Amino acid sequence: MGVTDHPPGVPVHIGLQWSLHLLHAELHWLDVTDRVTYKLGLTVYKCLHGRSLDYLSELCTPVTQMAERQHLRSASRHLLIVPMFQTDMYGHRAFSVAGSMTWNLICDDLRDHDLSIDSFQRNLNIFLIRTILCTLGAIEALCDYVL
Repeated sequence: MGVTDHPPGVPVHIGLQWSLHLLHAELHWLDVTDRVTYKLGLTVYKCLHGRSLDYLSELCTPVTQMAERQHLRSASRHLLIVPMFQTDMYGHRAFSVAGSMTWNLICDDLRDHDLSIDSFQRNLNIFLIRTILCTLGAIEALCDYVL
């Protein structure tokens, strides 16, 4: 049975879910949007660890660098400051905004400063795959409910 095939006797929309589940669970492939999230997360990791270009590293500001925010819980969680942006078409796509938002959305374990780059890459991929599979599981449960 090929990747695009689905089990016989199963409706097509369930077959599509099965194919997506196969791509994510078995082959560990990421959707395009999740691949962008992966690349943003990896770039921010490199910025925070001095492995990126200086002009990108300057755009990643940890909460601990702001004196008035050092006492907040977010300081101990290694979060980044998300700069204000205009609600125009592209403001949220700037690296300073999108990178910080992506970094703040990943789990706390991945933001550990002592994590090696190899461990970070592997664990970020696992985190994104699990997020996708949870979403697919919720969709599948909804399909079962509707049918």
